[in-house]
Amino acid sequence: MLLYTFVKTLNIQFDMKTIPLLPNIYKKIGWISLPFTLAFGIACMHFDFKFSGFFVDNVPISDGFFDNLQSGNNLTNELALSLFLISLFFISFSKEKNEDEFVNHIRLTSLQWAVIFNTVILFIINWLVYDFAYVHVMMYNMFSTLVFYIIRFNLLLYRTKNEQ
Repeated sequence: MLLYTFVKTLNIQFDMKTIPLLPNIYKKIGWISLPFTLAFGIACMHFDFKFSGFFVDNVPISDGFFDNLQSGNNLTNELALSLFLISLFFISFSKEKNEDEFVNHIRLTSLQWAVIFNTVILFIINWLVYDFAYVHVMMYNMFSTLVFYIIRFNLLLYRTKNEQ
């Protein structure tokens, strides 16, 4: 219901011919917030940064799907990852100032390229990295497709603008 309300407020039309994208202002918000969320994530992952008092306490559900929730689990890592993913999402799926069919084509081919490239890298990593290092690679893999997409999309846009 919350997602439906959010989409309704953005006035996004869903049909088979267009890709629903966020307004261009979200791209700016994403680029502004990206360095902060990246620094926050690095501080959490590599320097063990945690907000005191920001943890799960007294988990009421103790059967089924929520068995892995533990009382006293600090949620700073989850907050950092969520904010970083939101920044990447805003950058990736916001309209350009001049959104046309060619930009839409670049967007689609960049997304396909990013998925293929990420899959090849994941296949190689699967055979080269083991044990706990593999878990770290999987953590970074959660957002690597979006990072590859952003790099490829902006590189192609830059090239086409310079050719004109």
